[in-house]
Amino acid sequence: HGTDPQNPANPQSRSSLQERQNCVAENPALPAKSLPARLIDAPVEQCSLPDTLDSFRIDSLGQIVYRLCSEQFAGRQAGTAGAAAAREYLLSCYRGIGLEPLFGDSLQFRFSRYGTVCSDIVGVIRPLREDAEDRYIVLGAHYDHLGRDRDGKMYPGADDNASGSAALFGIASYLMQNRDKLGCNVIIAAFDAEEIGLYGSEALMQKLEEEGLADKIK
Repeated sequence: HGTDPQNPANPQSRSSLQERQNCVAENPALPAKSLPARLIDAPVEQCSLPDTLDSFRIDSLGQIVYRLCSEQFAGRQAGTAGAAAAREYLLSCYRGIGLEPLFGDSLQFRFSRYGTVCSDIVGVIRPLREDAEDRYIVLGAHYDHLGRDRDGKMYPGADDNASGSAALFGIASYLMQNRDKLGCNVIIAAFDAEEIGLYGSEALMQKLEEEGLADKIK
C-alpha cells in the first residue's frame, strides 16, 4: 500500500533508504583510536541472566536493546570503538551463559575487509542427547549499525539490529538451559560489518567451509 513505510513506492521509504545510503557513504569506518576516550574507556556491565525462560521477560531483552542503542556505543559502526564496546558487552553476556567457542578458545572471530578489522561473535551449543545428529543449524543477527554522520548525529539502530541481537541472546540462553532436548548442534553468530556489505556472515561462511563444517549445516 502507498501508506506502508516499508513500501519502496512510498516517498517516505525512499527518503529513509537514501538517508541510510548517504550515511554509510559519508561515514567510512574509522580506527578505534580516532574516537573519544569516553567511548573507548566506557565500562561494560555484566548482563543479568534468567534462571528459566519464564523469567526472561520482554523487559530483560529490552534492557539489552536500550544498552546497545546508548550513546556509549555510538551507533556501533563496524571498525569503531563504539562497535568494539558493544561487542565486549555482548561477549560478557554470552560468556555469562557459558556459550562455547566454535573456533579455538575465543568467542571472537576476527576478519578484515578493505583495511577495517571487524569481529563476529561465534559460539556453539552442543546437545546432550546421545542420539543427537552430527549436523548444525545457524542462528544469527548482526549487532553493528551505521554509527554517526558527519554532523555527529548518532543512528541508534534499535530495529536494525539491536532488537535482533537481544532476541538472539534470549534464544541462546534458553537453548543453553535445554541442551538435553536438542537434536543437533546450534551455532550462535552475532555478525559484525553487515551494514557495510554483509561481510560478517560472508567471513563466517568462508571459515565454516575451511573447517569442513559447511556441509554439516542443514
